[in-house]
Parts: sequence; C-alpha cells; structure tokens
Amino acid sequence: MIDEAKYAAVYSILMLGLIVEILIAVDRSALGAFADAGILAIAVLQALFIFMVYMHGRYGPRPVAVFAVISLLTVLPLFIALLYSVVMPHHGSLP
Repeated sequence: MIDEAKYAAVYSILMLGLIVEILIAVDRSALGAFADAGILAIAVLQALFIFMVYMHGRYGPRPVAVFAVISLLTVLPLFIALLYSVVMPHHGSLP
C-alpha cells in the first residue's frame, strides 16, 4: 500500500508541474515577461525530479520516460518560438 502511495505521489507532483506549465502557457499576460522563464524553470525542476526518481530506481524506466516526453513536448514549442524571435543584425529574422 505504501509503494502505491509513493507512486501516486510521484505522478501527482509531475502532473501538478505540467498543469502549472500549461496554465502559464495559456495565460502569459498574467506573468508578462516572466512567463517563458517560469515555464522553463518548472520544466527544469521536473527534469531534476524525473532524474532523481529514475536514479532511485523504484518506479522503472517507463513512467519516467512518459513524463520526460511530456515535459519535452511542453518546452519544445517555447524553444522553437525563441528561435523564431531572434533577429540577426544583418540578415533579418531566422527562417
């Protein structure tokens, strides 16, 4: 019973982080310029948490891989948007 509770706690913490990331991404005006930094900070914390859970070794690689992919999918659009927002001085915007 205690192992199931720990497993549920790990999923709850990661899902809560994912929900906060999505809420920040949906309503960026509330945080203004700090919205992207907030999402990236939460993603970093999720990645560290996933790494620590994986290194602990109780839950196996499958749940860790699922949340790693979910975290990557939430951060990848931000990274692509950052690339498109960069303006090169002599060449204009990136493609």
